[in-house]
Amino acid sequence: MANSNRTKGILPVALGFLSITTGAAAADQDQAAAASEAQDSSATAPAEDISTIEVTGYRLSLRNAIDVKRNADVMMDSINAEDIADFPDANLAESLQRLPGIALDRDNGEGRGITVRGLSSDFTRVRLNGLETLSTAAASDSGSAPNRGRGFDFNVFASDLFSSLQVQKTASASVDEGSLGATVDLITGKPLDYKGRKIALSAEDAYYENGETHNPRAALLIADQWFDNRFGVSLSGAYSKRDSEVDRFKRQAGQSDYLYRSSAFTGSEVPARAGFAVPTGTVLTPGFTNAANIAALTGSDPAAYAALYPGAPYNTAGRFDDTIVRIPSLLNIEQQDLSQERLGLTAAIQWNPTEHTSIGFDAVYSKFDQKSDVNQIQSVGLNRNNTVANYNGASLATTIPNRRGLYQTCASQAATSFREGIDCGGTDAAAAGVFAGLGTTSFSTNPHNLDTYDYYNNPTSPGYVASPDGVYFVDRLIGRPGVDVLAAHVSPAGNADYLELRNVDWRSATDSSYFTTQFQQGSLTLQQDIGDQLKMDVLFGRSRSTARPS
Repeated sequence: MANSNRTKGILPVALGFLSITTGAAAADQDQAAAASEAQDSSATAPAEDISTIEVTGYRLSLRNAIDVKRNADVMMDSINAEDIADFPDANLAESLQRLPGIALDRDNGEGRGITVRGLSSDFTRVRLNGLETLSTAAASDSGSAPNRGRGFDFNVFASDLFSSLQVQKTASASVDEGSLGATVDLITGKPLDYKGRKIALSAEDAYYENGETHNPRAALLIADQWFDNRFGVSLSGAYSKRDSEVDRFKRQAGQSDYLYRSSAFTGSEVPARAGFAVPTGTVLTPGFTNAANIAALTGSDPAAYAALYPGAPYNTAGRFDDTIVRIPSLLNIEQQDLSQERLGLTAAIQWNPTEHTSIGFDAVYSKFDQKSDVNQIQSVGLNRNNTVANYNGASLATTIPNRRGLYQTCASQAATSFREGIDCGGTDAAAAGVFAGLGTTSFSTNPHNLDTYDYYNNPTSPGYVASPDGVYFVDRLIGRPGVDVLAAHVSPAGNADYLELRNVDWRSATDSSYFTTQFQQGSLTLQQDIGDQLKMDVLFGRSRSTARPS
């Protein structure tokens, strides 16, 4: 499903400047006036021919990324601030996928995790401002589990908060072990990296016609320096909101089915049957004498039924219970209403007391709210009960206990040290039973909780319906073998890629999942040059990631 959108708002613009300065001509000198010559020579600096070209913006970011790759002792790729500022990316994973060797794992249309050179995010270490950390987002729906592994969930962070992303794909002595895929460094902006005071604001909005929603996005950066650019402070923030509607068809959990989930007909019919209802007019023998049962197990189109048993190599000729034609699993038609709100804040303090000493403090906070309501229509007729052998020949002559055994009934049990007791009668139970003949033709002791067999077959029950076989409604409980296949197409690979079915039950449901993920980190760094060939780096910090229902 494609969403058309219109984008409005103020977009960040990167400006490049080109300046060329040439020296001024020397002042005219008067050889006759010595005083004037001395005055002119003292007032005018020696003439120099200077030409300077300064490159900024996107070209500078590309050059810096190439320089990082060229000068690194390991295999490294990077993205610098201008790349991230100019990308229309929702989060960090969207930006990282632009580097070679990195693939994206999407969740609800946004990047969540990365795969590096074929290895999942569990094999990738992530460092934020030099501190190894973990970000775990919640599940996207109630049927999925939240991240409990080593993988880093990048969708928690907005890409606008970071000045550089670096991916190191090979090991080095300066990097701790533990990564088979890559080591990813996320670096937030530092105040002394800017020249002078820096204030930047970006804002944009996207309008989606499907759903008629606005999705705003804004970012702000403030940085300043003092004491001859030896002390600086920077603050940045990013906010985005996304409301979307997703219409999709999805298969429920489980693999494709063989024999229609092994729904073999019970009994000793010849030939053996399994799967959908057999073609209309098929004679089921031996032991099939119950007319209601026969009607429930027949009704398929002969040509469609035969397509599911095409012979070798998919089934044995003449048999109808060993096909390996794959049938799709249970079906879901879904409409997802998704709301995502992301807030990120960073703060940095940097102090260089000397040319050889640097002290810094960095703080990062991110909050990701996700609300998902999945409205579903699901097929359940493909998963109801199978056939029961006693029903094949059930009639009024069948004993009552055997007829009652065709229904799901309550069985009382006494409480023990390891199980709770079950009292089918309850507090309203009548010792003599609800209907006459308790224990022979009646089994209900509670008028508000009638036995299933009594409800349908006892003449004094409000649910009684006369039935020629004495077991009313049992034919409605036949699930998988009672579904008629009206049309079918099987691909050369043995997949049923087209089916028309009848007698499929459906149910509606709403799967709601509301989660909030928060991430906090603070780190303190000290860098000290000790001589020309020795450098000391000290890093101390703490991070925390939580995912809770909202």
